[in-house]
Amino acid sequence: MFFEDALAPVASKINKKLGIKSDVFSYKLYQVIRTYLLFSFAMIFFRAESVGNAITIIRYMFIWNPWVILDGETIYYTKLQMPDFRVLTISLVVLFVVDYLSRKGSVREKFFNQNIVFRWIIVYILIFSIIIFGCYRTWI
Repeated sequence: MFFEDALAPVASKINKKLGIKSDVFSYKLYQVIRTYLLFSFAMIFFRAESVGNAITIIRYMFIWNPWVILDGETIYYTKLQMPDFRVLTISLVVLFVVDYLSRKGSVREKFFNQNIVFRWIIVYILIFSIIIFGCYRTWI
């Protein structure tokens, strides 16, 4: 509570200067993600046996490959190659998110009510997704 009260005027000035709306979903999502990341980062130091061990854990957080979990044998049994599996997973996530949002109201209206930074991040993600998926079939 102390930090939130102490930093509230500074955050308010920054939000006002940058034109950030604090009553929209994207800002609340940012707050949740920020809090989770800060808490998770702090917990590393409580879990590690030493500071050196904590630094090693942090280093491995950024070089570890999450696709290692799905080794060749697992993918073999699904009859999918790894690139096909990645495209399938990403496509299903996008499909479920858009379907969920469309049930709650107009996706376009919700999109244009968000902060401009959040909107541009989404636009860039969509553009790069189209480029990557457009080139996907040429790689095989």
